[in-house]
Amino acid sequence: MANYRTHISWGAIVGVSAAATAKMAYPSVGWQVLPLGAFLGFVGGMIPDVDHDTGHALDTIAAMLSTFLPVLTLTVYGEARESWTIWSLAVLFPCHYLLHWGLKQLAPWDYSKKGVTRTYTREAFRAVVVASICAVPALFFFKKLPLPLPHTLALMIVIAILVQVSLPLFRLVTTHRGSIHSVPVAVVYGELVYLFMYRFTVQDRVALAICALLGALSHLLLDEIYSVNFDGKITVKRSFGTAFSFWKQDYASQMIGIYVAMFLLLAFCLFV
Repeated sequence: MANYRTHISWGAIVGVSAAATAKMAYPSVGWQVLPLGAFLGFVGGMIPDVDHDTGHALDTIAAMLSTFLPVLTLTVYGEARESWTIWSLAVLFPCHYLLHWGLKQLAPWDYSKKGVTRTYTREAFRAVVVASICAVPALFFFKKLPLPLPHTLALMIVIAILVQVSLPLFRLVTTHRGSIHSVPVAVVYGELVYLFMYRFTVQDRVALAICALLGALSHLLLDEIYSVNFDGKITVKRSFGTAFSFWKQDYASQMIGIYVAMFLLLAFCLFV
């Protein structure tokens, strides 16, 4: 299988390439699609591996959700400034990663030091701390908040905590290379992006959904490519054909649920 860095790198490349193609083909597509497409492709490159309990993808996406989901919530109930998406990514994305990097150098999260072990509780606490700090500059991207300032901040922190609290349950019900590692889940990711970006034009929403979808599909394709050994005589590993899959017989009930969700979300996309 391709490693974590390969997946996120190709996800971002595919995302921004799809966004650039959409912009050239349809000039009415906004310029904000380019940075957002790269971001959504980057996230898509991690999506199929969120069922890996000990991998980077789940912790990384959960940490990002703790930071960005509260901001997305404010866009629904508050009034964002114009071009908030571009500037929020330009500020919050580096802030999120720099804070995580900085905190990892401190004793509670420096796992290279003797006696410091990596635990889900420590990872969750760091994610909430980063999300709480990032929530402050995020408020400047809104002209009107849904609640008074202290209450809005408290709400954002609660959302960040809820994301982390849900992680143990997610780990319990998922298995690595299980139902999440499939094409319909990539489609669901694209549909969710389309619905979340409801304030954009239809053209922008379709372009962003495609960026997200292709970013997730790039992960599955890379896993298939890496399951073929090209050194000397070409051989195929036993995992070949299990990554880019539409159905997992061992997880039939979960796959049925995913397909039901996919078609329900498609119906919402057609009417929202």
